[in-house]
Amino acid sequence: MPVALDVDLPFVEDARIVIDAQASEPAWKQALVIDDWTVYFPSAEGEPEVHAVARLLVDRDALYLHYRVEDPQPDRVRARLTRRDGFWGDDWAGIYLDPAGQAQRAYMFLVNPLGVQADATRLAGHDDAMSWDGAWESSGQLTEFGYEVELRIPWRTVRHPAELGPVGVSLLRSSGRTGERASWPVRDPDVSGILVQENLLNGPGTVDRGLGLTITPSLVFGWTQDGPALDRWGFQGVAPGLTARFDPSPAVAGLLTVNPDFSQVETDAYQLEINRRYALSYQEKRPFFTEGREWFDGPYGSLVYTRSMTTPRYGARATVEAGGWTVAALHVLDAEPADSFSEGGGWGEAELGVDGARHATLDTALRLRRAVGRDGYLGALYSDKTITGSRLGNRVLAVDGRARVADAWAVEGAVIGSLTDYADGATELAPAAALLVDHGSRRWLAGLESVVVHQDFRAENGYQVYADSWFEGAWAGYRFFPDKGPLRRITFMPVNAGIAWRPSDGALRELVVEPTVSLYFRNAMVLGVEVTREQELYGAATLVYDQVQVELEGAPLQWLQVEAGVELGQGPYYAEAVVGGYSQAYGGLRISPGRRAALSFEGAWERMELDERELYAGWVGRAKLELFASRALWARLVLDRSSLDDEHSGLALLAWEPSPGRAVYLGGGVDQDAADELGWQVFSKLSWRWVR
Repeated sequence: MPVALDVDLPFVEDARIVIDAQASEPAWKQALVIDDWTVYFPSAEGEPEVHAVARLLVDRDALYLHYRVEDPQPDRVRARLTRRDGFWGDDWAGIYLDPAGQAQRAYMFLVNPLGVQADATRLAGHDDAMSWDGAWESSGQLTEFGYEVELRIPWRTVRHPAELGPVGVSLLRSSGRTGERASWPVRDPDVSGILVQENLLNGPGTVDRGLGLTITPSLVFGWTQDGPALDRWGFQGVAPGLTARFDPSPAVAGLLTVNPDFSQVETDAYQLEINRRYALSYQEKRPFFTEGREWFDGPYGSLVYTRSMTTPRYGARATVEAGGWTVAALHVLDAEPADSFSEGGGWGEAELGVDGARHATLDTALRLRRAVGRDGYLGALYSDKTITGSRLGNRVLAVDGRARVADAWAVEGAVIGSLTDYADGATELAPAAALLVDHGSRRWLAGLESVVVHQDFRAENGYQVYADSWFEGAWAGYRFFPDKGPLRRITFMPVNAGIAWRPSDGALRELVVEPTVSLYFRNAMVLGVEVTREQELYGAATLVYDQVQVELEGAPLQWLQVEAGVELGQGPYYAEAVVGGYSQAYGGLRISPGRRAALSFEGAWERMELDERELYAGWVGRAKLELFASRALWARLVLDRSSLDDEHSGLALLAWEPSPGRAVYLGGGVDQDAADELGWQVFSKLSWRWVR
């Protein structure tokens, strides 16, 4: 349970702090000083090798945080200029901030020694959601003793009660050279979860949030060899858009977007898409969808997968957080909806339209959640997807909850139903349910999972691929912490298995056993080995195969970051419903010769054969050069190549991003397909953010 300290967050009426990484202003003399740190990863004990002093204070506008980090090897501090959320492998420092003090949801703010930002939201029982981007200030500088960083987090950037009473605080810091992470307060390894172990400090009461109005207009231009490149309203390749946010009180946030540009400057991960049973899932990075998105998470998977909403004409959403209650709502008119993901059937070209003229869909989601007990909750979720101009529709209702039954044990579950309307007037009502029991302590990790999905269950607004499945899974593992030698931690999971049947006829549809071992080295490298035996029902065929996967990742040198893996053995070839010899190699390499430049390569190669007959073989690859004049001004050149379809392309981009919502992009690209047809595009975008 969070520890309530009888300590105030030091309040300064008029702090007048300049964010320059130097705690030189008089207000810092009143700050709360924190210098007692405890290592929590990869081990969970002892004092860290790198010493730090953190200072905290607040005023009516913001929370301020300063770190002075003293490294015994200051010349080996790792720091690079990168894009937001991209400095992993560097040193960093920051805070989990829970303004409500209920251990339900916190905001994470991190900076590297050059002040590059990373931020996220974290919901109890879930990992950090890195898709969220907040508006805050930071600065950093390398020094002769290590580095200093300074943060300013405006109260208007985070959701909080009208009166800031107990505020949850958890500070954290990491060394890129050793991979060692330390925290304040101490994280008890026999208590699972981070938020439940935060310290509660007395907040400043009423704070200033201004008028609560944010307006972000945008202007986008796109042109290709075939003319204007727009998938939304515009003229001669130029399209305006507008997003407005209004926070009438600290508990309420409303957003409205009209003719939005939802293109992504950050390209999706380059992945092999051949021989996939299910569509690939991508992380949401579009700002309109990331605000309050974490509240839609639950133990049931992705019942609201916003990446299926591809071309909204307009969108509206609202979030209310007060007194332990949360209400979140989302509504979108999507002009180009994606096909269904479910293997149990769904909507494709016949239902959504053909020849590029698709029916629009109205997509709605509503979430109700009530905090209960120690980081527990009870909640309900409603989702509706309706195809305009047709009788087709899908509605989903889920009731879910979470409870902590002991320090190391938590239980989550959900009961779900879907109602689907078909073109012939038929209606199908179908159930699903999920239960998760999880244990995490210093030495042991274990859990049980049960998921039942009826053959007619559909979640058209979600990423729901399975149907007609009853899955039971279990895992159990043990952690070792060597005192000497190159290893800091060994996680061995001999039990990691799952079995699934088809409820409709009792047929065994999947059986998988995959014991794993992970080795954490003192130079921050991680080596993982996984052995898999899987039996899978695909159509009328039963596919049985064995695989071994080895993966290595980390930053062994200050200028080098690597990720590499191989998979060998057998695998399914879905096109012919057979099992063949399978091999895959994949990896990434990032070389940073200086703090302002990086050259990276990533790709994957895959091959499958059957009785000495090559079923397929091919690779995809990406080379990327990034140059940074400052944290805000950067340029990128990306080259992609695929041997599978004999296509290659190049993209150049110049960007100025001083803060979220304020940006200028100029770019262009060329591509060539297997028929040697050459295409090109040029594009630009201007967006600005006014806050009142």
